[in-house]
Amino acid sequence: MVSPLYLHPFDGPHTGIVQEELAGLSNYRPWRRDMKIVLASKHKLGFFTVLVQRDPEDVEKQDQWDTCNCMVIAWITGSMTSHVKELVMYARNARDMWMQ
Repeated sequence: MVSPLYLHPFDGPHTGIVQEELAGLSNYRPWRRDMKIVLASKHKLGFFTVLVQRDPEDVEKQDQWDTCNCMVIAWITGSMTSHVKELVMYARNARDMWMQ
């Protein structure tokens, strides 16, 4: 099984993973479904369901978690219009961003 803390070398912050940008309530449901499918395929959905949590003791895993969390945030904000991005860009982590 692939670790949720693994990032493939081709996983970059500007990798367009969802084709249609989130513009607001008008396209939220299909955007959310597409985003969940893509994140699940990359083993990153646990960042939203809290199944993947930051290890309070292992510094190396903390660094890996931080890196993956930032990548997930980049994927989410990269698939939003600038207006929507402004509403969530200061969330502490991917889960908080997802829940806003």
